[in-house]
Amino acid sequence: MNRLLRTTLPYIGLPFLMTWMSTMRARWCGSENYLAARERHGRAAFCFWHEDFPAITWMHRGCGARVMVSRHADGDLIARILSVLGYRPVRGSTTRGGSAALRQMAQGGEGDLVITPDGPKGPRRRVQ
Repeated sequence: MNRLLRTTLPYIGLPFLMTWMSTMRARWCGSENYLAARERHGRAAFCFWHEDFPAITWMHRGCGARVMVSRHADGDLIARILSVLGYRPVRGSTTRGGSAALRQMAQGGEGDLVITPDGPKGPRRRVQ
């Protein structure tokens, strides 16, 4: 993917994402656990499956959470979109730099931590 497309695609894709997400209804179950963790530790950790990524990142946009994103080329695009939505991407995955990324996320101070434990290559809904 050329540099111009990688740079502009997040901004082109956002209107599509906004339209798509405006048609959905979401319910946040377990918010009391999140609030208790934030009160006790100052931040919380989120884990969700890859398939839930669009809806969850939209629901929590602007929160400033650190999100682990793959170092692969497609991760560049995802990291840019997350930055536009108010997240702080940290680059790493199960195959490239994951432990360093986890350390960076944990030592980063404030802000929630977000990972998708199932690998993008599968198997679906299995922790990698």
